[in-house]
Amino acid sequence: MTVALLPLGLIAVHQTQVLQRELAEVRNLNLHARTAYYAQSEREAIMEGLGAAKALTSAVSDIIGDAQACSAVLTRFVAESEGRFSFAEYVPPSGYVECSNRAEPFDVSSSAHFKEFIAEDEQKPRLNSYAKRTGKSGVVASVPVTGTAGGYVTVSIPNSELNTQEALEGGTKSPLELFTINPDGVVLTTTGDLENSTRRLPPAVNLISLTGQGTQRVETRTLGGEIRVFSIIPIVDGVYYAVGSWESGTAQQGSRIALPPSLFPVLMWVISLALVYVAVQMQMVRPLRKLLFKMRGFVNHRTLPDPNKPANLPWEIEAIETQFSTMADAVIRDEAVLMDAMHDKDVLLKEVHHRVKNNLQLISSIVNLQIRQTKNSVVAAALNNVNGRVNAMATVHRRLYQASEMGRIQADDLLRDVINPLLNLAPKSAAPPDITLKFNPVILYPDQAVPTALLVVEAVTNSLKYLGTDESGNRWVTVNFLDLGDEIVEISVANSISSESTAIPEDMAESTGLGEQLIKAFARQLETNVETTREAGEHRIRIRFQAHPFNPES
Repeated sequence: MTVALLPLGLIAVHQTQVLQRELAEVRNLNLHARTAYYAQSEREAIMEGLGAAKALTSAVSDIIGDAQACSAVLTRFVAESEGRFSFAEYVPPSGYVECSNRAEPFDVSSSAHFKEFIAEDEQKPRLNSYAKRTGKSGVVASVPVTGTAGGYVTVSIPNSELNTQEALEGGTKSPLELFTINPDGVVLTTTGDLENSTRRLPPAVNLISLTGQGTQRVETRTLGGEIRVFSIIPIVDGVYYAVGSWESGTAQQGSRIALPPSLFPVLMWVISLALVYVAVQMQMVRPLRKLLFKMRGFVNHRTLPDPNKPANLPWEIEAIETQFSTMADAVIRDEAVLMDAMHDKDVLLKEVHHRVKNNLQLISSIVNLQIRQTKNSVVAAALNNVNGRVNAMATVHRRLYQASEMGRIQADDLLRDVINPLLNLAPKSAAPPDITLKFNPVILYPDQAVPTALLVVEAVTNSLKYLGTDESGNRWVTVNFLDLGDEIVEISVANSISSESTAIPEDMAESTGLGEQLIKAFARQLETNVETTREAGEHRIRIRFQAHPFNPES
């Protein structure tokens, strides 16, 4: 929905921007129209002055040589204007004026207005402010005289005829200040203080550049530092321009709004995003989050979901929740069946191990009876060895049916149980040996626990059987069962031997070697080899094997 609304929002933004541009054009036209309206009285007065000056060029062109007749024409013109014009003169190219409405001739060749006008390659009507010869402020309109005589005719329009202020807002205080300027940026008239008028306008360079670009609107900073909007309209193109200076806020009055119009489509789109977000949260995210919590509760604590479903759920989520409830019920039932089956299996296994242990103990009792009845010491020793091995296997099965988790044995505890009965096998001809056991906690499965226990039984039995005295006069046996990390287990059995010689003792040389053969056989079941070292005062066997999960097929 949000993606679908985005193109509509972009179109709305574009249309709003187009409307803003059109409104800006309308505001500009309105500003120009108001400026032109307020400048109408000045325009009429100045256009009349230019027209009068142009008419006088025709009237005096034939009598330029007769200064008296020419002055009479200009004097009569000023007198009959009823105050609309305060001065009229013909200025020849020499600058020495003899034809005017004044009695005495005078020289204007040094005036800037004369020099600028005469210096133009193509002379055209000009306006300028001028008050020296009349003593009154006003605007002079100069029109060149065609023909061989040259020069120009000037008429002066007094400020009393340029009373624009009365037209501004019915004489009340107006936000508009009106200026008239020539193409050189010179202020001809103003509704305010003429002497300080330049501080209320843009810099002269900017003003001159603006007068050559036709009707336009510009917002800029005046020399006085105030930001105002200026409407510049040509009254007589290239001759006379009206400049309306408006307060920045007033220039846009009637079109100002609190926010930019282009912001409204963006706001609509943002609001639609918020509505979509709320809808997705209410209809999708929140129900899915609740469903997730139910699933986590079921996975972690086997908590069945509440059968009462919230109202107004989307049918897809409702279908998922229904399927989850059905699946949770099925899982609970299947797990109950599996637990029953596992319990039955554990009971059976415990019973099997218990019976095997009992049978082995029965065999051990029979062997003990046979030992007590035999008179042959060699046979009695052999039967004792067999009885030790039977007891070791019985201990393994006892550990299995006593274990809280069937199929796994705490191997370090098992080895302690099978080693303790063997300590009585040490020769009684000397002091009892020092027995050191160092076991790390290791868990093994039966396929490794049984050969491990039997291997340790054989190794400890041999160590006690061939125990000697080291160079310190001590007799000792050390059994280590270590976890080396990465599931590597090390078994080492060491015993003291006579330090007089590293040769094999006589009784060991006469042995049948059954214990050593059994140790190698049990090592092969653990998929490893036996490492035997014999040094001065010590005999040691060591094996290392990889502990692995229970494999019933091995």
